[in-house]
Amino acid sequence: MSRGDVYRIGETHEYVEQYRKACKGCGEAIVMAIDYNDRWHPFDPETGDSHYATCTHADLFRKT
Repeated sequence: MSRGDVYRIGETHEYVEQYRKACKGCGEAIVMAIDYNDRWHPFDPETGDSHYATCTHADLFRKT
């Protein structure tokens, strides 16, 4: 996958890849993608899964 690839949460919520970087929590490679409302979300590049679901340090990034 590369810049411009589309990632989905559910059947209709689409995010478009903007860039890749290392996760600040676990260090794994992630894709940063943005939706049509300018909301950002991290994804695992190999599986397309939400990185929030797979990151071992996801609690560091959740709002309280």
